[in-house]
Amino acid sequence: MIPYNIFKYVYPPRPENALPSTLLNTYDNNVYIGSPKLNGDCMLIFTNGIETHIRDRHNKPFLKAISPSLLPQLKKLHKESADDKKNKWMCIVGEYMIKSKKDGNGKLFNEKFVIFDIIVFDSMQLIGKTFLQRQELLDDLYGCSTEAHPGCYIDKFLYATEHKDIYRARYFTTSFLSLWNELVDIDMYEGWVLKMANSPLENGLGEKNNTKSQVKFRKPTKNYKH
Repeated sequence: MIPYNIFKYVYPPRPENALPSTLLNTYDNNVYIGSPKLNGDCMLIFTNGIETHIRDRHNKPFLKAISPSLLPQLKKLHKESADDKKNKWMCIVGEYMIKSKKDGNGKLFNEKFVIFDIIVFDSMQLIGKTFLQRQELLDDLYGCSTEAHPGCYIDKFLYATEHKDIYRARYFTTSFLSLWNELVDIDMYEGWVLKMANSPLENGLGEKNNTKSQVKFRKPTKNYKH
């Protein structure tokens, strides 16, 4: 890990290798962790509890309109481990749902934020921390609740958080193909991502990092087969 004491952009890990879903069974080998790939826009929240910088995955300010009701919830995501608050930096990576996609009940799942990674915590860039360790950190910070706020949607692929309209992508260690078969019928999911559980976080100096340790499986569209 390396210190992170002032705001600077860090590129998040991103899966580049796309494979057909027929190969999912070959990855069910206790090496990978699987998570849903949501059909939204990647959004990074850099905050020390005082400053909050919201960026896209290309190192640009996030330009799409963020719901006025969601914005204050995003600013409340700041957490640090020490009891005495020192306004230490963190960076949460997630998906902002703004493409009018529908949930499993056929209702729009818009203006929600779904966390799937953390790459800075306690003013340390988490280089060397494995994907599993980072997920366990998110478990500690935001919990693993399967009970949503009243009136909010949640399914087996999401955890709720204490913040309204903010969720976490759940991670799974087995049964990837059967989970895929459940997920493909839900509009707001684009596919499935597998990451090596013990793959260490690389320094996010460019858009392509951690690419060798993860693969994605997307539902076919007119633009791509998988």
